[in-house]
Amino acid sequence: MSQYRPTGELVKVISERDNALWFNPPRNASPANRVLIASSMKWTGHRSMFTRDRYLHAKAMVFFRRDGARATITGSHIFAEGGVRLGTREIALETHRTGTIDQILGFHARNVRGVDED
Repeated sequence: MSQYRPTGELVKVISERDNALWFNPPRNASPANRVLIASSMKWTGHRSMFTRDRYLHAKAMVFFRRDGARATITGSHIFAEGGVRLGTREIALETHRTGTIDQILGFHARNVRGVDED
């Protein structure tokens, strides 16, 4: 999940694997960002699974390995190559801790997918 659709080398790697992309649809963004999101979706054909009306600001990727292991990256990075090229400085946390990953997946279920886990 991220504010924007991932771009650059990252989206190439994501596209080669089973994935689910959750990012703001154009209707949730400001006019300038609406154009950026819509054009990147048109260019790549990627669609967002995010259907809620609120703006999504969370940023995290969870990786599920075939052997059952999981890892996640979360932080301030929006996973967009343009920011990297412009020199923005971001921070990220990589973890394999089950409790932390469960918290991120719980947040995703409740606040992104809109699913009550109970």
